Amino acid sequence: MAFVGYLSKFSLPELFQFIQEGYKSGLLTIRTLNADKTVTDKTSYIWLQQGRIVAAAETNENQGLLTLITQRGWMSQDKASKVFQMSPSTMAMGLCLKSQGLLQAEQLTLLFRAQITSQVCPLFQLRDGQFELTPQTSLPYAEMTGISIPATEATIIGLRMLRDWSALQNKLPDLTSGLTKKIFAKSEVRLEYSESQVLEYATGKMSLRDIARTIELSNEKVVQIAFRLIVTNLVEECLITTAPHKEETSPFADLNSTNAFGQKRIPQTQPTPLTTKVSSQLSNNNSHSLSGTNKLLEPALDSSPKAAVSKSFLHNLVGFLQSKAAS
Repeated sequence: MAFVGYLSKFSLPELFQFIQEGYKSGLLTIRTLNADKTVTDKTSYIWLQQGRIVAAAETNENQGLLTLITQRGWMSQDKASKVFQMSPSTMAMGLCLKSQGLLQAEQLTLLFRAQITSQVCPLFQLRDGQFELTPQTSLPYAEMTGISIPATEATIIGLRMLRDWSALQNKLPDLTSGLTKKIFAKSEVRLEYSESQVLEYATGKMSLRDIARTIELSNEKVVQIAFRLIVTNLVEECLITTAPHKEETSPFADLNSTNAFGQKRIPQTQPTPLTTKVSSQLSNNNSHSLSGTNKLLEPALDSSPKAAVSKSFLHNLVGFLQSKAAS
């Protein structure tokens, strides 16, 4: 059963991610749509095997690879066709020509790269298109070089070349989000330096805005790199939570704050005027004698209540003095 949808709902990076994770095989057909959802003449064909792209062409007539070979002047179309027809029926044309010494490994790499860059990469800028994934389709050996790549590797190649991201704008992660590495995530893609930098900070503790500031890249660039890492199954987007503010526990923390009536709050511990005066005097003049310090304490001594003197004590004192005078 064919899987049919629209790129406006299911973007090409997400589609390739689905294909690779599900080890899908078959033929992926993408038809470009106009603004009114009508199909244009532009159609692309991508052949898949176990989640990997094995060939791509703009027609389904098995002539794409032959055209690339003859355009480069490496061989005539008739000669390549005759050699291929004599090869086993399940052998890719590229490997067939290489086995006969007509093409080198480097030439096969260039041919396959041309298929990806010319037929697959331009599809990432489509605002809309209709896709159809048809399983159980025979492999197009006449279009195959013998080289294949994971679908998500084609994604990261296409996104690196993308200049206009407007078609994917609503798919990009938010600047306030973070990234976490996927456990057991493995990738055959060789990352660029900036991609490795962003991956290094995929700890779930820094937002994309903070990562951009740390590695000194623009916010836009870091968001695009983050999206590339997400759709290649290396990381996933996560929410960054802000730690709650810890209240000050110092007894003087609210010295300058006001209460509900707009009055200044008084700290719980406040020095007395006398203690403040003594401390200030000692700190300003260390040469004062102890007696000088005692003078500062006199107001406190005088302010204490005086002891009461009894009348009997005064009477006895007078008698004692009179007896002394008589003698």
